[in-house]
Amino acid sequence: MNTSDSKKDSHDAYIAELRHALADLPRAEVDAIVEDVTPQLADAAVAEELGTPAELAAELRAAAGFPTGSTRRTLTARIALWVLVLATGTAAYGGFISNQLLSNDARYSMPVIALVLVASWFVVGQLGRDVAAVEELPEVRTARKLLFGAASSRMLGTLRLVELGWLLARFPLILIGTLLLAVQFGWNSGMAGVFAVAVAVVTTAAGYRSLTDRRWLWLSVPAGAWAIGVSLRLAVYLSLVVEGHIGYVNV
Repeated sequence: MNTSDSKKDSHDAYIAELRHALADLPRAEVDAIVEDVTPQLADAAVAEELGTPAELAAELRAAAGFPTGSTRRTLTARIALWVLVLATGTAAYGGFISNQLLSNDARYSMPVIALVLVASWFVVGQLGRDVAAVEELPEVRTARKLLFGAASSRMLGTLRLVELGWLLARFPLILIGTLLLAVQFGWNSGMAGVFAVAVAVVTTAAGYRSLTDRRWLWLSVPAGAWAIGVSLRLAVYLSLVVEGHIGYVNV
């Protein structure tokens, strides 16, 4: 590789890193910045004064009055966290008493769950693969310390096995809950069954994907909450049967 090719590759790498550091800004702003910086990279002395892409990005943010990357990243991570909490709570609530909501019609709870899930995926899309920022939030660190602070590596390994087992155990719960919901929409048994199986398969697959790509937690965790809600609902139903309440009981 000759010198000119090496310089071109170096310039391209610099521009790519600069774009990445400014990725949260409007596309037009980033394009304008890159257009201004690119000619300066041809001058070695000027290029050296620019500093690293991260340093230049921070300087440009300060000059333009944009929030620092870390500030924007933390804000987006916190929004993603609380949207996940809201999605999880909504899904658990819907799984438990969805057929008692708003005049015994589960359909009215579904737009809320769908809206929260869409919002959560939009926020996670803003973070991209940088969802590790959520784990760095003070509230998440505190919660982890309270729950797992004294846990040994062996215990953590056991928890991982429990997590894998839960992904399998929740499959029939998601299937049952989705089937009951589809029936309330007036679907015939065939369509309802196919839909329920599809939802159970997709959410289970999302659970396994979340073990390596944490972005999938924003689908897997609400799905698990839905399964817990359904399981509690079934437990209440079975307790009523055992106690002799044999009449018609809404599951």
